[in-house]
Amino acid sequence: MLSPKDTAIKRILRQPSFSIFLGMFVAGLGQVVMASSADRFLNDKEFVALITWNSFFGIVSLLIGSPLVALVIVHTSKENEEFDIRKMQSSAITIGFLVSVFASVAWTLGGAKFGHESQLLPVILLVLSPIYQVHAANQRGLLASSSQWFGVAIQLGSEGLLRGGLVLGFGLVGLRSATLMIFSSWVSTVLSVELTYKFFAVDRACSLPGPLGRPVLRLFIPLWISSAAMHLILTLTPNLMALRTNDAVAIGAISIGLFILRIPLTLSSTVFTPIIGPISKAESSAIALSIFRKTLLLTSVFSVTLGTFSFILGPLVMKIVSSNVLLAQSSIVGMLGLASGLFLLAAALHTYLLSRKLMKQISVGWAVTSIVFLLAMVSTRNSAQSVAFIVLISSAIALFSLGVGLASGLKREIS
Repeated sequence: MLSPKDTAIKRILRQPSFSIFLGMFVAGLGQVVMASSADRFLNDKEFVALITWNSFFGIVSLLIGSPLVALVIVHTSKENEEFDIRKMQSSAITIGFLVSVFASVAWTLGGAKFGHESQLLPVILLVLSPIYQVHAANQRGLLASSSQWFGVAIQLGSEGLLRGGLVLGFGLVGLRSATLMIFSSWVSTVLSVELTYKFFAVDRACSLPGPLGRPVLRLFIPLWISSAAMHLILTLTPNLMALRTNDAVAIGAISIGLFILRIPLTLSSTVFTPIIGPISKAESSAIALSIFRKTLLLTSVFSVTLGTFSFILGPLVMKIVSSNVLLAQSSIVGMLGLASGLFLLAAALHTYLLSRKLMKQISVGWAVTSIVFLLAMVSTRNSAQSVAFIVLISSAIALFSLGVGLASGLKREIS
């Protein structure tokens, strides 16, 4: 007979949030191993080549991987609903091929600027990457919709372990090059997908590229807009600053601040992903809201705590972890921390809208946010304090816009 302690441990292990966190943690370790190995083993030229290839690989994932996971969960969670998953996935591969071919041309023609000599293997792997990225997204979506959360953790974690293991293995025997690290990254994705197919009941579904139909694009475009908006504000802000100022200290402060700001947003998927299925299955908006209310309350409490902590203790923490003098200012750290909390609330509303297939509201909300952000960045001086304020205002706009979208969506469902 199980003791109360054993029962509690097993209950924790069955929690979707724990499984997703575990998988993300192990996957993150693989990324850390690759990054530290690249920093130690590669020269500047090869290091830039690896970063450039990974950026292109990430763009393919941004456009097909993340949206496809969400769409598969939403559509397969509805009972008795006709959903041609094979057609959607073949269309996703087509999108991925177009993007990867463009990225490969950019890699080849921009070799001198990127600091590397064009090589055939990275180009081939980049062009083929959409096939297994779509398979990986298909697996995570189907495993999540059938509540096989440990399978999601296994897929994410095995990819990280394989990537780190291959990089370390090649490094220990003296094979240290950007090309081999690129190969390790690609092979880890392929092997993790094949291992998941072997040990979990998941249909392969997709096979060959297919035509891009309007229904597919209508589903993907809102998620592209939302991903692009978050990527623009939380990743590319330092690059936009660099176009208008040479203040390395200010750019560094925003870069470090945004990196830390992204951590809670990344981990929020451990909370938001498991509720997509139940909300999608809800037969009425009242039931869907009752499921969503607890998550929204917890997110609100965490967001307020994060913002308060950032203003009070943020500067002290930044003095410990960073040498950047600007991050010791409570106004900058506080505004970025509060922005992180507001983005978390916006991400929660985005999850509900996605679950209820209110795609128009998602598109409008994030498009408005992007436009306001870009106009503000163009019209103000790019000091660290002003940019932190712009990020804060953008997060508030995102929350307000998606809140209006939620209200209009509920009104439509009720009527």
